[in-house]
Amino acid sequence: MTDFTNEQLIAYLQDELKLLREVSAKLPRTTALKMDIVIHEAALTALTSAPVVPEECPAAIRDLMASHSDDLFDDADAQQIWDACRAAMITTVPGKES
Repeated sequence: MTDFTNEQLIAYLQDELKLLREVSAKLPRTTALKMDIVIHEAALTALTSAPVVPEECPAAIRDLMASHSDDLFDDADAQQIWDACRAAMITTVPGKES
């Protein structure tokens, strides 16, 4: 299997969408053509969208952190850890910054 970078896939999908839209403007829009456009748009969105990462530490994550910590651990500690993890998750998305 050949590996492609996100940038290569994005460029390919953008080119394909441009072509599909040009064809769509000149020919009757068949169900298959409409579906191809929607599929390409969805793939492009998936490659270019940032993941949904909640701003506040989810309760289950906070509880897990607390179970591995001492009695001095509190919600502020959990939020501080979560903020660091969230920043790391967001910055790993190509083209996205925290």
